[in-house]
Amino acid sequence: MDPHSPDATGAFDRIDGCQIAPPGSDPPVMDPHSPDLTGAFDRIDDFLAVQGPRLTVDAVTLLQEAVGVDDDGRAVVRDRVAALVAGGHGAAVGSVLLGILVGLFAAESRGGERLLR
Repeated sequence: MDPHSPDATGAFDRIDGCQIAPPGSDPPVMDPHSPDLTGAFDRIDDFLAVQGPRLTVDAVTLLQEAVGVDDDGRAVVRDRVAALVAGGHGAAVGSVLLGILVGLFAAESRGGERLLR
């Protein structure tokens, strides 16, 4: 039996003649760029430095737009925040929203490229 045949590898597929990956798994080559968390926090720090301690609704809307959150996205956030509050997790809302923004900023600048928009 040929060791490279589908029968020999079972449910696995041969990739590039040297790696075997199970079907439906992560790709055999991982993305070499990691999210830029430092850059994401730097962008939020810059935003807060400019805005000061009292954020306006317009300023927050612009911050959301900077990461690609549009009116439809804000409606989703509004509904999910209401569900968190109704579920007794109101105290966590600020942390959750900060995590979303940091994640979006980090993903946007991964590998030095702007990925969103």
